[in-house]
Amino acid sequence: MADPKMEELGLLPDAEVAKAQYASYISNGMMTQHARVELGKDIEQTHMRNRKMISEWAYELGRRENVIEKVVSDGKTYIVVNDFDKLRTLFGKMLREVQRIKSEGDFATWWNGTASRWTANCTKRCSNATANSVSSLTAAS
Repeated sequence: MADPKMEELGLLPDAEVAKAQYASYISNGMMTQHARVELGKDIEQTHMRNRKMISEWAYELGRRENVIEKVVSDGKTYIVVNDFDKLRTLFGKMLREVQRIKSEGDFATWWNGTASRWTANCTKRCSNATANSVSSLTAAS
């Protein structure tokens, strides 16, 4: 989404629109959507699991470079996107891997390797900490 060509063609007014969408998606997948899940229940809806998986995947893969961080301040948890260019790269990497798996039918390799690290996070029960946190979103300056 954050491709300069989109601006050049007049499809986006500027890169800030794409940054807002990325940040909103990550925040929703990691925290905000949990408000719609009863405390102690699993995330059951497919589209919610999808957002959770992609957001957690991007968070984990970008952790070393601090692409996305969880900040706790005054008992509230905030999701901060520190590097939108790297986040865009991570989204592209996941899309590429999903397309490869679908086209090759390589579900076993995916499941036994990459996916096994996030499976627990995709259906993770909503905890008191998540339910009581106020999700907010900021972009690093």
